[in-house]
Amino acid sequence: MATTQNTYTGNGSLTEYSFTFPYLEESDVRVSLDGVDQATSEYSFANATTISFNTAPANGVAIKIYRVTAQDAPPATFFAGSAIRASDLNENFLQTLYVAQETDQIARNLTAGDIAPGGITNAQLADDAVTTVKIADLNVTTAKIADLNVTTDKLANSAVTSAKIADGTIVNADVNASAAIAGTKVSPDFGSQNIATTGDATITGDATIGSLNGGQLAGTRNRIINGDMRIAQRGTGAVTVNDSFFVDRWLLGFVTGGAASAQYETASTPTGFQAAIKFTTTIADATTDAADFAAISQQIEGFNSADFLFGTADAQDVTVSFWVRSSLTGTFCLTLLNSALNRSYVSEYTINAADTWEYKTITVPGDTNGTWLTDNGSGLQVRFGLATGTDFQQAAGSWGTVNAVGSSNQTQLLETLNATWYVTGVQLEAGSAATPFERRSYGQELSLCQRYYLQMAIYLSWSVYFTTVWPTTMRASPSVTSNGTIDLGGVTPTATTAWFKDGVSNGYYTVYVNAEL
Repeated sequence: MATTQNTYTGNGSLTEYSFTFPYLEESDVRVSLDGVDQATSEYSFANATTISFNTAPANGVAIKIYRVTAQDAPPATFFAGSAIRASDLNENFLQTLYVAQETDQIARNLTAGDIAPGGITNAQLADDAVTTVKIADLNVTTAKIADLNVTTDKLANSAVTSAKIADGTIVNADVNASAAIAGTKVSPDFGSQNIATTGDATITGDATIGSLNGGQLAGTRNRIINGDMRIAQRGTGAVTVNDSFFVDRWLLGFVTGGAASAQYETASTPTGFQAAIKFTTTIADATTDAADFAAISQQIEGFNSADFLFGTADAQDVTVSFWVRSSLTGTFCLTLLNSALNRSYVSEYTINAADTWEYKTITVPGDTNGTWLTDNGSGLQVRFGLATGTDFQQAAGSWGTVNAVGSSNQTQLLETLNATWYVTGVQLEAGSAATPFERRSYGQELSLCQRYYLQMAIYLSWSVYFTTVWPTTMRASPSVTSNGTIDLGGVTPTATTAWFKDGVSNGYYTVYVNAEL
């Protein structure tokens, strides 16, 4: 293949560059720097095959010395009867040869950027004239292809791979509604890939689901009992004494120079819930002393939290979710503790607007240390902090050893008269994601509560001896008391025998059966 050009890269010092192609006239030799043709005043011929620049081309400049043979007229013109010399014939032949060589060189140098859009049409190309070897890599872009011009019969099998399709270039509108893309055509296989969506997922066929949030699909994902506060066997009135149960399974605890109450509440609940817990500061304490605190808590039986694997290397993360509102805004705390109260994790959450229900979720990393009961004792305690003296403070965000109620950032509810705090929809589950509140039937929830506490009404018209089987197996052998005089026989988690002595006074008597943690 004949050479019609030579290329170099300037170095800022060299001025002379040679070329290797023949030419007819010096005016046929052209010079360009970075693609810009130079005037002949910028260079001269040092000799027949060397160009000398007046100023050395700068470092990195692309230098091209090339030939453009004049073709407007032949070097020699012949007339009838004139003599024909061999040199004239040779010169005319060389002109034709050089022009052909230069045309070939131009074709070989041609890129997509040198062709105006629409400059080459189908009619100008012979069938099969354009092959893959004629197209430089990456030179054909979508802008160079008219819509619908590339059909499936134009593509070799497996010619279009994912590497050839830019991210985001195929949208829903590009996929025919009846295309029926098979699962085998989607990579990676859904069987080995997590699918995340922030919207709803509609499945019209059968769905085989191994777990939900890493746990069971239904039943008792929520380890909190009576998290929606519907069950209140002890009554719906307020309790005002430290260490008092009120709504089933929920305990009020406080030490303060003031006073507080907690009660069953139905007047204010978030949408979808019938009841809540309401805490009120009834006498304000101007200063929260070191030993002061206020909290609403529930202890979870070890049998029900054993699968969290706390205290082992395989401890699972757990997530608490709940609805909350308060007359005060600010930072509030939730703490998880073990039965010995020497392992605790304080989490902070923010109430942003006063007297407004807000939904909160908190994820706590599983504790690999400490002793966590897995029997019918207290496996784990969930404690909502409402006031926290320094004796009960621990930094939020890590496991510690304090019997903690909250952090130093805790809003001190006991310092504000008539301050209120409400909670409902409390859920504790395995995993790092909160799922919607698990709703169990009223009967199911009542039965779960009665494992820890129940009340029975008995009508007496005379002294009576009776045997009672509890409606559910209780956590442990309960304490049994009554508003009448009663002698107990054997008491077990399943039943008791008793003798009422106040039968002479006709009426109803209440038996209180307590196996709370």
